[in-house]
Amino acid sequence: MMIRNLPDQTKAAVACGLSLAGLLWALFASLLLPVPEALELIAPMGIWTALWFVVLGTAAAYSLWQARSGVCGEDLHRQIRTPVVLACLLQGLWIQFWPVGTVLVELGVLLGQSLLLVCVLYTIDHAELPDRADRWMTRVTFGLWGGWLVAILLMTAVAYGVELGFEINEPTFKIVVSLVVLLSALALCALSFRNPVGIYLNVAALWSVCWVAVERYVSAHEASLVAVVCSIAAGLMFLCLLLALRQRLSLKFAAPADSNGTSQGDT
Repeated sequence: MMIRNLPDQTKAAVACGLSLAGLLWALFASLLLPVPEALELIAPMGIWTALWFVVLGTAAAYSLWQARSGVCGEDLHRQIRTPVVLACLLQGLWIQFWPVGTVLVELGVLLGQSLLLVCVLYTIDHAELPDRADRWMTRVTFGLWGGWLVAILLMTAVAYGVELGFEINEPTFKIVVSLVVLLSALALCALSFRNPVGIYLNVAALWSVCWVAVERYVSAHEASLVAVVCSIAAGLMFLCLLLALRQRLSLKFAAPADSNGTSQGDT
């Protein structure tokens, strides 16, 4: 009850502190703890961490943004404040479980983080965002975060399959992985046209898929079915990204601006 009675400015400041604590926890833990070998089965961890640092940076920027006096009282930020804090803390918890060596635990933490991000993205999708800065800050932050999560979840699921005893070079296992990658790419392609957040989901996942394909081609092993499928998926995602951007820009210049200076095509 005491927390509910606190002013919005205080709640936002507490949320900002907790979010930054979770993100710093994740950052320093990643620098100090060894990367599990299971997480590098598909591609070197550097592919995932390059985008992950961007995710941490945008999440930190949003945490500071939502604590501003003119922003903290808006309905959207009040609604997503708790799941955002929990997702930031789960970032640190995910890294902390690396030394445990149990991929299932890491997968569970990532799934929990994904459910929180789904709630956040759903709320953003159904919220009125009259301010352009608010639109950019929320969509870029959680779109990139969600796209990174899609990629890291697929990688962790593959690692868990190997932990269960499946051979990564077994034809059946490679076919299953390839189908999952392709279906995920098609879903992201559809989301690119659904709303502006889908564009950023696509961008983050596209980065990961492209580098996985490159790594599989240039590695010592012969180019596998997974590399070919990743190449196809990357091509589809890139094409849909261009078409979605073209659609959004067309709406932006075609639709008349409303009284707040916004238009349907703002990304």
